[in-house]
Amino acid sequence: MQVFAQAIELKDATGNITGYTGTITDLSQERRDRQAVDEAMKRLNEAQRIAKVGSWELDLVQNKLIWSDEIFRIFELDKERFGASYEAFLDTIHPMTVTW
Repeated sequence: MQVFAQAIELKDATGNITGYTGTITDLSQERRDRQAVDEAMKRLNEAQRIAKVGSWELDLVQNKLIWSDEIFRIFELDKERFGASYEAFLDTIHPMTVTW
């Protein structure tokens, strides 16, 4: 079992500790759920690697582009150096050329 515990001192008007109150939260199910999601993501990433396909999301509010690992491999981009935005993506597939 994995738990999170928190306690707070209770004091009287003069500042003397008269007791404690607290909560204990069982995080076991949350941990199992996280592990299940992690395992599903591993299987998805492996399937994308084998099939040589990827997935992506575009968050228009935050202008953030989220790519699967396989998309980075397909486009031969360094995950750590690529500015994951829609504009950076467009520059990658349609580089701007300037003519004067």
